[in-house]
Amino acid sequence: MIKMKKSTHKVVFFSALPPFRGGISDFSELVVSAMEQLCDLKAFTFKKQYPNFLFPGKTQFSDSPAPENLKIIRQVNAINPFSWIRNGLFLLSQKPDIILFKYWLPFMAPCFGVISMIAGWRKSIKRLAILDNIIPHEKRFLDALLTSFFVWNIDAFLAMSHSVASDVKRFTLKKKCVLSPHPLFDNFGPPIDKMVARNYFGLNENQKVLLFFLFIQNFF
Repeated sequence: MIKMKKSTHKVVFFSALPPFRGGISDFSELVVSAMEQLCDLKAFTFKKQYPNFLFPGKTQFSDSPAPENLKIIRQVNAINPFSWIRNGLFLLSQKPDIILFKYWLPFMAPCFGVISMIAGWRKSIKRLAILDNIIPHEKRFLDALLTSFFVWNIDAFLAMSHSVASDVKRFTLKKKCVLSPHPLFDNFGPPIDKMVARNYFGLNENQKVLLFFLFIQNFF
């Protein structure tokens, strides 16, 4: 294993992180774990991420234990403009070299955009974004306007698919966008032997099995 020398760069990472649940949080936790080995990193997540009415009968929070080895700071309210301003001014005073946002939904554009805009008053701060999507799968009236505001306040992008890299061009042709395909998750434990898995599910050794993975959502 090659051990890389730790950089002296000060990096701030904004994303959904534990105790929030979901794929974005899982991915971001892995990002934080890796980046802490490479630079002086501070990880920020939300005190409040979404209004409760967007999660009827469910919770935004994971029931898994919090990662003990990561320091995650909860101080951003995604629906409170005063919180956006406070955190933008806070970052301005902290003078990081890089602010890295994980962007996946136009709902986050006002929060992340205002924080980035204020921090950007210090020209030495580079503002970057990792993009899951820049055009959401479920389109809404203000999506393009909100995303344009976010893009205006970011200096460069990392897209995790060819389609997203192409979509960035619909918002800006001047800012750099690097393609880095979405990595595989490696936080689900060691692989299980095929025969052990078949026995667990009561499947015959020679029985043909089709695995089907899909996110199913009710649109009605």
